[in-house]
Order: sequence, then structure tokens, then C-alpha cells
Amino acid sequence: MSWDLDKSGVLHWAPWQELPWLVHGFSTRQAGDFQRPEPADTPQRFGAPDFELITLHQTHSDIVRAAFAASAGTEGDGLVTDQPLELLGVRTADCLPLLLLDRKNRAVAAVHAGWRGTAASIAALAVERMEHDFNTQPSQLEALIGPCIGSSHYEIGPEVAEHFPPEVIREVQGKARSFLDLTAANHLQLRDAGLPARAIHTSKLCTFAREDWFYSYRRSADAARMLAVIGLRDNS
Repeated sequence: MSWDLDKSGVLHWAPWQELPWLVHGFSTRQAGDFQRPEPADTPQRFGAPDFELITLHQTHSDIVRAAFAASAGTEGDGLVTDQPLELLGVRTADCLPLLLLDRKNRAVAAVHAGWRGTAASIAALAVERMEHDFNTQPSQLEALIGPCIGSSHYEIGPEVAEHFPPEVIREVQGKARSFLDLTAANHLQLRDAGLPARAIHTSKLCTFAREDWFYSYRRSADAARMLAVIGLRDNS
């Protein structure tokens, strides 16, 4: 696999680690709890001590904001920037963390996608925001889908299933039970938004199943939070 776990307990996509101007990562249980307010040394934990951490008050929405417009208490579930030293962060504990990278225009995005955000197409909206703000071409975008709850453990009711295409719903015959594949749903949205399949990478790690590595709200309602981050270094 091309995923590496560093000594701080942060997962990295190896090809992105080769970019000296980029910071990114998905925290694991070993990295600690990142519930808001995040620890003061959060940027240091991701190897970015000179960065300003920027997060939102997440509400399972379809709102994607420019990082410069985000302040304490601002609601939203996605952030975009092309400015250096801004560390975009989204918190998860089963929901899907998505990082987007435009190498050509040096722009990035971080997205929190639970079932509500996914049903509202927040992944596609983040791509649209990058197109609008940075002249990003979807065909040149790259995406990392981080650890989230796997389809074997994400049971949903019919009121949730009706928001999704059948190809991302797994039915258990004879038991009237449905399971949502969050990764497949967001992968499909990114493909429909114009990203090539080869540019979409997934960790294939389930937060519910891997109690040794991840917090999970479904497994424990009082779960702590992981943090997914991305940002651009000032390498001028």
C-alpha cells in the first residue's frame, strides 16, 4: 500500500509526501483527541508548526467555505484555500474525511462528509468551489478519501437509503437491512464531478472495525475525534 503511518500516529499518502510544498494527514487514535477546541499544538502534531489551523463548526451541511472567511464558530463542512500556512482541518469519528489537491494551481480542500453531507453532494460542491475560486480543472484534481465507517457496519434505515443510488447501498436479503457505502458514494460523486478514477485514492480502513487505530461514534457515542488536514507550505 502507499499509505504510511508516522511516529506521531498520522496516516499519509506516500505520493503526496514527496511534495515538499504540501502538508497533509489523517490522525489515528495514537495521535490523540482532536475534539474542538483542538489542542494548541495541533499543527506541530502534523509537522506544520508555522501553520494556522482552520476548522469549522461542523453541522453535516453542504457548505464549503474559503478558509480566509472562516472564524471561530463559523458553520460549514468544507474548506478551500490556495494560500500558504493555512492548515485546513475536518474532524471525524466515522464520517468520511476527504482531501483534494490541485497541483497545477496549488490549491487544496478539506471536506467532512457524513451521510447528510454526502446526500447533499458536498464532495462535488467542493470541486465546484475550487473550479470557481482557483480555476481548478476537475480532470487534474487528486483526491484522498480517508478512514471512515465501512459498509459492513453502517446500517441505515429506508429514510436514509432513499437519498442514495442503489449501487452504494448493500441489502441483506431476508433481514430487511440496508448498509451504506460512504466511500463508494463519495467516489461516485467525484467521478461524476470530473475526477479520473486513477486520481481518487482510498485508505480502505474502517473506523468501526479498527478500534485499535480509530475512534468511532457508532461503536462508542462518547468517542473522541480524529482530524484530517491539508495545507500549503510557504516555499517562496
